[in-house]
Amino acid sequence: MKKIQIIITAILLIIISAAGIYYFTYTRTPQYSVIMILRSIKTHNWEMFQKYVDIDEVSGNLLDKTGDFIGEFLNINQSETEGRFKKKIAEKLGDLIKPKVAEEVKKGLEQFIKEGDVKKEPDSSLKKKLILNSKLTCEKQEGEMAIVSLDVKDGERDINIRLRMKKKDGYWQLVEILNPEEIIKDVIAGKMK
Repeated sequence: MKKIQIIITAILLIIISAAGIYYFTYTRTPQYSVIMILRSIKTHNWEMFQKYVDIDEVSGNLLDKTGDFIGEFLNINQSETEGRFKKKIAEKLGDLIKPKVAEEVKKGLEQFIKEGDVKKEPDSSLKKKLILNSKLTCEKQEGEMAIVSLDVKDGERDINIRLRMKKKDGYWQLVEILNPEEIIKDVIAGKMK
């Protein structure tokens, strides 16, 4: 009888230890940090959101990409003198307004995370569908940097969100959304259907 109790106790200790090791390891992955970002949005937890998102770097990168996207749209990247002149003016103007826009983005993001926009939030059935049909994978991890892919399918459209993560003090922090143009195009295409 004592042998059976010892064996059962040993098996339970092994299972508990394995679960603890798995949890400890998993909570230090880039995917876990993305889950924490999504959880912070859902629970309106601004402090948690700031821990897992480098807001200044993300907004700076988004503003740079938006400027490039607008420049391409306006055909500013021409090789002729006029195109170079337009590009220089756009760059200088961007440098002047970027800090103010970044600050406004941060304020708006904080308000959205803390309060949410109940009128614009999708209903719970859509939220459940998005959660059940999402796939989170780490595409690449090298040293302190990782690329994480979040594929969201809602039946009408597939949206791929690629994120650059940076390791920081035992967890990962979002520093860049790599494909904002594609996300915008996918969302617009989905709304037009």
